[in-house]
Amino acid sequence: MNESMFETFAQEGRLYDIEPAISQDQYKLDGFMPGLIDRLRAKGNGKLYGLTPSFETNVIYYNRNLFKKYQIEPPNGKMTWKELLDLAERFASVESGKKQVFGLYQTKGPASLMYDIAAASGLKLVDEKSSKLLIDSDGWKEAMKMTADAVRNHAAYAPPPMKEGEQLDGYDDSDFEKHRDYLKQYSRSNELFYIGQAAMTIQAPWFASFLRDIPYYSKTPEIDWGIAAAPVNPAKPDESAYVKLSEIYAISADSPNKRAAWEFVKFVNGPEMAQVAGKAMNDTLPTRSDYFKDFRGRETDAFYLLKPMQASGVSDKKSIPAGFHSEFDVLLSDVLKSLIDQEKTLDEAVAELQLKGQEMLDRSREKAKQDQ
Repeated sequence: MNESMFETFAQEGRLYDIEPAISQDQYKLDGFMPGLIDRLRAKGNGKLYGLTPSFETNVIYYNRNLFKKYQIEPPNGKMTWKELLDLAERFASVESGKKQVFGLYQTKGPASLMYDIAAASGLKLVDEKSSKLLIDSDGWKEAMKMTADAVRNHAAYAPPPMKEGEQLDGYDDSDFEKHRDYLKQYSRSNELFYIGQAAMTIQAPWFASFLRDIPYYSKTPEIDWGIAAAPVNPAKPDESAYVKLSEIYAISADSPNKRAAWEFVKFVNGPEMAQVAGKAMNDTLPTRSDYFKDFRGRETDAFYLLKPMQASGVSDKKSIPAGFHSEFDVLLSDVLKSLIDQEKTLDEAVAELQLKGQEMLDRSREKAKQDQ
């Protein structure tokens, strides 16, 4: 199960508590990455109802050559978002025009950058009890200001959406057709990074495989890259807001085959499977950190440096009705653009988001009730 389903099933009493089986079999949990078991227990109100063999987490990928060329210190683990954006801004003046180098390449636009900054601080977009939008708060104001300043000052670049039918520069037609599904998903959104015009980008584990494979499919040579842990909340510098668990194995509370099911859960989450997963290195990483120490000569500590944050993310599905984000994010993008272009002040931008966003939230909630 994914985390949302796992939490719902656990709190509804639909899952089997595996703690007694763990104790009986003396099954060791200390091989899992720090904080993982605590995160799973938090989803079950203190009880452990499942285990997961894999996870995703965002890290900072950086171009070593650009940092060397411009004599700038590369990113280190446990940087705050302010520190990261200050570092990114140092690249804003090193080149200009078509050779402009951006410190941070944000692949999905300013709104996505703002959400990432907010997530690190543990901000909630909607209050679950009052159903009120929380955008008019100091935390969200800071996230909006940091986003707008970074984009306006060329510290960060957020690309426009790719137009339908647009083709990537530097690709042979035959190669592009052959690997279209693979390349279309990843290439355009990260082009500036791998051609050497962006010093950093924040991505999930798949990006390491992408950087490994891209020279085989394009005319772009392989770059010398490194990784550092994702930005953190200064109040909780040991936690990451970007850990995702998508394959949690659990046992139904009414299963007639609990023992057999537990043997399977043990196997899937065991060291043998972790060893195989560590060699594959695709979209996810093994939660047993001893089995993924190296990737093409690069240390992988950055993936495991931070513990998963126990709190839910910015967009908690329990408090945000379906359909709200598709409408709200259009408004958010427009408002952020006006803030970046200095057509609105921060207070004006926040006030517009709070008023119109709350109206959207109320409509979405009412529609969700009618659809039930």
